[in-house]
Amino acid sequence: LEPRYAQMFCDDFEEERYQEYSIITGFELMTSDKFWLIFSYEPGIRNYLKGEDGLYSDFYLNRLSLMGSISVYKEISADLFIIHDPERHTRKEDDFSITLISLSLSKQF
Repeated sequence: LEPRYAQMFCDDFEEERYQEYSIITGFELMTSDKFWLIFSYEPGIRNYLKGEDGLYSDFYLNRLSLMGSISVYKEISADLFIIHDPERHTRKEDDFSITLISLSLSKQF
């Protein structure tokens, strides 16, 4: 369990200044070099300091990530990375979500 704080300082553009508070939790599962899995969940909130009249709107975040690797044959492993980052804004038209999925096969020499 890890609390996090982020802040954007921007002298030129006041509407880009924000404070973000979140807490991250997760687990790691490792069974030698044949298999490992890391999962994390990070709920939080970002507050833009200028308020609703600016370009951006405040939002709640729920970041999810999953990384893992499994040995499939001798020195060949399948590796997985997934991240999902939805944003629920106070202005509904600003709601946004991004998802990245990466799957690869690797050979160790």
